[in-house]
Amino acid sequence: MKPIYYKAERFFPTKEYERNSKIRDRAEIVSYDILCNVICTHDLINDSEFFGEVSDLKILLQTPMKSNEQVIAYYKNPTESYENHTFDKRFEFCGYDLSEEMTRISAVTNCCGGFDKAIPYGELNKFGLIDDYNKAILIQKKLDELYPDECHACCEIYELWRTL
Repeated sequence: MKPIYYKAERFFPTKEYERNSKIRDRAEIVSYDILCNVICTHDLINDSEFFGEVSDLKILLQTPMKSNEQVIAYYKNPTESYENHTFDKRFEFCGYDLSEEMTRISAVTNCCGGFDKAIPYGELNKFGLIDDYNKAILIQKKLDELYPDECHACCEIYELWRTL
């Protein structure tokens, strides 16, 4: 399994975000969600690639990043914990996000804390994500069981890494 990469804006939560979500006191949020707007570099990426995602990191690093940009790498629905993945040393593990694939809406970072029966918001890491692979799987199952009629509760697991 190889990671997929894309360039995205960084997201620094505002007071309004903190009021509307149950994620408090985080300096920055990293997410597969649209909160971290994808930066499409059409000159570097084939237009057929969804959201500017590529499998070759060199393509994204051809242009320098600005201070408000990051390269996010992800594994969709990983089959093992991040500790078992060898990864480019420039990247740091950020956590696991639970996001709807088509809309890129994260149940963890962008649903206004509406899934508190399944997501322990107070236990999220410094990026607003889930640290533990097994806990991410458990939360994914709980979302499905406890919120069967909520479209954003039907999620894929994204293991996220990033470099600045």
